[in-house]
Amino acid sequence: MKSILEVGNLPTPIALVANRVNLVGMNASSDTFLYASYLFEAFLKSFVIVLNSGIRSAATDEAYAVAYDLVRADGLGQWTLAIPELIASSTSREVPADVMTLCVWINKKRTKPDDGWARDAYSSTQRILELLSSEIDPDIAKKLTVGHILSACVQIRNKTRGHLRVQDALRTFQRDLARGKKRVGADLRDSESAAVARYR
Repeated sequence: MKSILEVGNLPTPIALVANRVNLVGMNASSDTFLYASYLFEAFLKSFVIVLNSGIRSAATDEAYAVAYDLVRADGLGQWTLAIPELIASSTSREVPADVMTLCVWINKKRTKPDDGWARDAYSSTQRILELLSSEIDPDIAKKLTVGHILSACVQIRNKTRGHLRVQDALRTFQRDLARGKKRVGADLRDSESAAVARYR
């Protein structure tokens, strides 16, 4: 089976989750969605942790405050909110050049012809959110950044958090159905035995 994702250059924690997506493939839609969701969560948290670590030497108090909130966060929303906070802290400080490059990359408006990948990614998230009956902001396309794409992915994740309950319900249904088949089979055997005994 052809891999969906190339994992060779990915950091190990993300590569391990990406391998799960490759294992289930695109045919098992519910499993693919589940592991793709885990992959996004692993990426987002890794990204924010790296960004936080990068500005810590120049903005110690701000980095600590963000980390304090993240440790207590009960959802991914806080992780996306941390990104603009960290970027704002970095703009007025002397942070390492590679961290500044990362901040510029995520905050850059994606409206040029070579930014088609970002527009395509965002359009895909909006189609999914429409199916989930979520409100769509048409103006974001004019000021699109990677941050908007991440926020949209979090919306999808939050809107579909019940998928595990759905899977539990399906498993219960399948178990009950199997029990029902066994019961019907037992009833048929009993009826057959009774009929045979009657005509002996």
